[in-house]
Amino acid sequence: MIIFGKNKMTNKLQQKIIKEIKKNGKIVVVRGLKTKEVIDYFFSFSKLESHVYSNEEMKYIVDKINKYSSDFRKVLDILKKDLSSRRAVLLFNKYKKNAPECLLSCQFMIRNKKLTTIVTSRSMDVINKFFTDTKIASTYSEFICEKFNVKLNKIVFDVGSLHFYIK
Repeated sequence: MIIFGKNKMTNKLQQKIIKEIKKNGKIVVVRGLKTKEVIDYFFSFSKLESHVYSNEEMKYIVDKINKYSSDFRKVLDILKKDLSSRRAVLLFNKYKKNAPECLLSCQFMIRNKKLTTIVTSRSMDVINKFFTDTKIASTYSEFICEKFNVKLNKIVFDVGSLHFYIK
């Protein structure tokens, strides 16, 4: 099986996920592309492994963070008023090309001075978007930790379709 994508770098978590998709995933054709996917997949981490981001990846990350900066300020206001709120949710609901964003939401919950971030993702290409999507969630989380003087507990991803493309 030949996996294809732009990103040639991997880390241990990404390698583990790819291995699980290879073992348990199903081959489907989506929009004419042969894909191996698992449905409803969870993974979590408390610290990102280092990664050298390409210019394209950095542009994607910065553009996404800038696109939702006013929405993120509302999340910060919610937490400022109530550090234990369950309503500190960032919705990625601006459509692109008539399709919803792959990242749907980030919920930020602080308990016992520790932040847990729960990310809901409609879809994730584990080869091309793993690093950018995890970095976006991590960046928001790090900002909240710094602003409210809390530690990061973990970032949890719930992904509807976790996949890679095959030739």
